Amino acid sequence: MAKHVVDGLRKAGHDVMIIGNITAGRPIEDEKGNINFPAGLRPWGEDVMEDYLKGYDIELMVSMLDTWMPEIQYLPELTKKFKIPLITHVTIRAQPLSPMMCNFMMKSDHIIAPSKFVYATAAELAEIKNKLSFIPHGVDLDAYKPIPGMREAMKKRLGYDNKFVFLTVGRNNFFMKRFDIMFKAYKILLDNEPEARKNTILHLHTLPSESLNLNMLRDRGGMQEFIKFSRVRPKQKRDEIELCNENDPNAMMNNPNFGMREDEMAKMYNMSDCHISTTSGESFCFPVVESQACGIPQIFPNNTTGPELVGNVKAGLLAGIQAELTTLMIADEKYADPLLVAKCMQHMYEKEDERKMFSENAMLNAQKYSWKNIIPMWISLVERIGQGKKVNVDYTKGDLGV
Repeated sequence: MAKHVVDGLRKAGHDVMIIGNITAGRPIEDEKGNINFPAGLRPWGEDVMEDYLKGYDIELMVSMLDTWMPEIQYLPELTKKFKIPLITHVTIRAQPLSPMMCNFMMKSDHIIAPSKFVYATAAELAEIKNKLSFIPHGVDLDAYKPIPGMREAMKKRLGYDNKFVFLTVGRNNFFMKRFDIMFKAYKILLDNEPEARKNTILHLHTLPSESLNLNMLRDRGGMQEFIKFSRVRPKQKRDEIELCNENDPNAMMNNPNFGMREDEMAKMYNMSDCHISTTSGESFCFPVVESQACGIPQIFPNNTTGPELVGNVKAGLLAGIQAELTTLMIADEKYADPLLVAKCMQHMYEKEDERKMFSENAMLNAQKYSWKNIIPMWISLVERIGQGKKVNVDYTKGDLGV
């Protein structure tokens, strides 16, 4: 996200620097020409941030860090010391609003919500509502789009010829994505539908060893043949990678945190027949909109941004909720019912006409999130705050057109 926003601001005449790569080394230039400055020796940059604010004559700070993290609580006080306005882009993935997020947000000069769900949740706190705007994430429609013939070509490359592919994209980060629910649902489908057992694959673009051991979870269910993880190989230009078959002699495990170029990601989305998520909650969900731009139908839990991105726009199926749990953040997460997820998978597999309808609606929905629509919102907000103007954009008034 940051590289697209920064690129848009730079083209509008703003001088922007990114502090994001956690290293003590030199600044790094990304593929759009944006310079990423080292965050320093500590993970969130508190050892170097004050020097940057002094040395580079910064006029406005935008934070995209998770506001609940103890390591970044110094940031609002630091920006106030230098009289620099702080815009905080918030990630909220459960309701009600976690009290652990409030302090940082209340001390910020302005809050950006990336979805209507986040906007509504953050607006529960009066001190935040009056400095809250809705600017959703964007998608690069030049990269993410239907590619004729790509589905067949990629399935052949991966060894999925004539298979119906359920794809999920996301970090294996603790229990957020609830891959356990997804695996249970898929096993229910396989155990009850012989055709699905012969003709489907569940492909996960994630690192199976990052948190929950997904290899062990897959093997416990006896689903080694049906659940596959992304493998990659170096392209001729060795700083790029591409998807490959797990038996390819150059196959390597993929870490999505340092992932493929967007054009390669688009090929993977195009390979799939359905994108599925069993997440416990999202503040937006990049893979949903990226895959929608490629014309891929969705299965998503009926929680957080599910209705907003999938259900209300008829771009796929919403799976019903089985349970709700109050987390350590003092907010309530909602978990999809594996049986209802399995029914959604069966329905998506069997109903070709509905998949076509979902695909068309998905592409229409993704058009709204083009960076061409989103970047002007950022430019307007940055310039108004930089001029000391009060900003409060309420999505319910239609100000943003999304």
